[in-house]
Amino acid sequence: MLLLAIRHREDCPWWQVALQLSATAALFIMLAERYGLGTQALVPIALAVTAAPLAIFDARTRRLPNWLMLHTYALVASATAMAALRTGAFEVALRTLAGALLLLTFCGTLYVLFPGQLGGGDVKIAGPLGAVLASAAWSAVFAGLLLGWTLAAIAQLFLRAVRRDQAGEALPLGTFLLIGTFATLLLTG
Repeated sequence: MLLLAIRHREDCPWWQVALQLSATAALFIMLAERYGLGTQALVPIALAVTAAPLAIFDARTRRLPNWLMLHTYALVASATAMAALRTGAFEVALRTLAGALLLLTFCGTLYVLFPGQLGGGDVKIAGPLGAVLASAAWSAVFAGLLLGWTLAAIAQLFLRAVRRDQAGEALPLGTFLLIGTFATLLLTG
């Protein structure tokens, strides 16, 4: 349903919808393999629902639509609440909230202090990413953010070398932050 809404609302071609569906299914499978199907998987899977559409949309248009970000926040928050209520692990829910606030504050501060270096969508996506990474561990918050930025820097250097221009077009950081987040979730344990 979400992918059909994206196609209708954002004038998304069918091939892109198919790519989003395939990427989402692959994320579900990898997360289920890594975390099983218990409550520990709820928060990462909640982000996975919108991660592929967000990443592909950001790569294509260099923006993260507010309506899709609202769905992401709602999914991650409700998954966190369900996991906490089901397991009674309210300290994980508090850590998840703190992780979201930490990354939102950090990225928001960078956005204000260094105008033009970080997009508004990158700040918006920091909340759910911080929440999901913190649900795994505090170290994952820093590892996921660092990995996302490192991947973006490597891609930027590669593009500058290939195009031989120094100005270069800005890369969609949100896409790399999402990749860094899921790579961290899948590779740490």
